[in-house]
Amino acid sequence: MTTQPPAITLKHTYYRCRLGRRQLDGLFATASAGFSTDAVEISTERHNRIFRAPALDHLVAAVRSAPLPGDPDQWSNLTFTAQEASGKCAVSVQLMPEHVEVTVTGLDPTWVYGADAQIRLFLEDEAVGGSSKSRSEAHRKMRSAMGGAFLWTFMIVYAVVWYPGSRVGAPPGATGAEWVNKPLPLGSLLVLAMVALYFAVRTVQHWARDRAGRGRLAVTGELPAGTWWKRLSTAEQLSAVGLLVTALATLGTLVSAGADVFKSD
Repeated sequence: MTTQPPAITLKHTYYRCRLGRRQLDGLFATASAGFSTDAVEISTERHNRIFRAPALDHLVAAVRSAPLPGDPDQWSNLTFTAQEASGKCAVSVQLMPEHVEVTVTGLDPTWVYGADAQIRLFLEDEAVGGSSKSRSEAHRKMRSAMGGAFLWTFMIVYAVVWYPGSRVGAPPGATGAEWVNKPLPLGSLLVLAMVALYFAVRTVQHWARDRAGRGRLAVTGELPAGTWWKRLSTAEQLSAVGLLVTALATLGTLVSAGADVFKSD
């Protein structure tokens, strides 16, 4: 009597996957390769009710015809499963806007690693944007740029509020009456403002890139393609412009206040 080899299971989580209807069709076609039509099931849960169908079109139709509250075109979860009746192989893909969990199980190591690799290549393709890292590179750069913007803005505030009133340049042994005030030159203040503005612009740019690359799940529609700016919603584009205007106005106010302080001196 031969002993059946143990099953091999591979599990991976992918973040920031941008999945519209076209990408979902491609993903399910990749995940169901080698399975019969009867082995595939797609499901979703809405308002504590589970909908199941053999194809995505049927599932969408069932959700739209159900007398449930909410927008039927807004989906928070989707599950794809493909399993042979013999139990020799199975694929499970759980999709949410935040991440995608993929589980591949089988007795044949070649098939398991091959199927897992095909799904990984699809999700990590540039058109989908998936990654095993929970934070994007744009998010990391945004935090660094934000730190620089705060640092240089603080230096401007210090130059305007505290520096003009500080006593500097006193010779050794001088009394308090001999100390003199030496405000920062206006040209130096402008340089500080330009550096702070540079970091502010970089912060907004990386924030917008991070938003454009966030995970999306659009089961009934297509996602906008193109550059990161085109992938932003209108509200996000307006927010980015508003942040830049606010940063420019804040720095302009500080420089103007500094100019008034220096004139008074």
